[in-house]
Amino acid sequence: MSLWFLPILLLGVALLSYGAVQFAFGKRRNVGLIFGAAGIIMGLSAPIGVLIGEPTPANASSIVFAYPAQAEALDAQDFLLTGTAQPNTSLEVLQNGTALGTISAAADGAWSYYIAAPQPGEYTFEIKGEQGSITRQVRVEQGLTTASNARCPCQLRIISNERQNLPNATAVLSKDGTEVGRGVVPYVFRNLSEGTYTFTLESEGFVTSAPVTANLPKNKNLSVYLDPQR
Repeated sequence: MSLWFLPILLLGVALLSYGAVQFAFGKRRNVGLIFGAAGIIMGLSAPIGVLIGEPTPANASSIVFAYPAQAEALDAQDFLLTGTAQPNTSLEVLQNGTALGTISAAADGAWSYYIAAPQPGEYTFEIKGEQGSITRQVRVEQGLTTASNARCPCQLRIISNERQNLPNATAVLSKDGTEVGRGVVPYVFRNLSEGTYTFTLESEGFVTSAPVTANLPKNKNLSVYLDPQR
């Protein structure tokens, strides 16, 4: 906000002070008092008027797109839309203006949405919520190896086989024999370094028959079938 009113306010104070001194010495009619009071009133009313009349800027969207980058070229394979939003909020996902579904931002604000091997072409993805919306345009090409597909830190999405639909299955991810994370599927492990990982998936009464290998950055999404425990 501009401070142009300050000189008027200071001049009003000076004139009022001058008028008060003159009044104290018996000059009953003193224009200093009048103009000083007027200057102070103008100086004080100006910022109030500006604040009242100044429009409140609209809040920018708090939804953030982390991946993919704007106008990025992607290979025609599965990938994840990822980003952040206000924690525990509901978001709608649209592709070229058509609703794909809804997701929820996690307690830390992270969200992700799985896109299954789209056909080559131009795509606009939009994430919408009560706090605003954000769009991202990408190009999908067949047989393309992009820098994004070849770099880490990476993400790995693990789900149980869709034919089983097992509730509360827990994925345990390890590297070089050390556990690096776990979560209830469908689960996205984030910020993983390049390399070979293994993971098991367990649900009540079911378990993967053997640890499954995941190679990053090649793998991004893995589906696992669980066998009944013996």
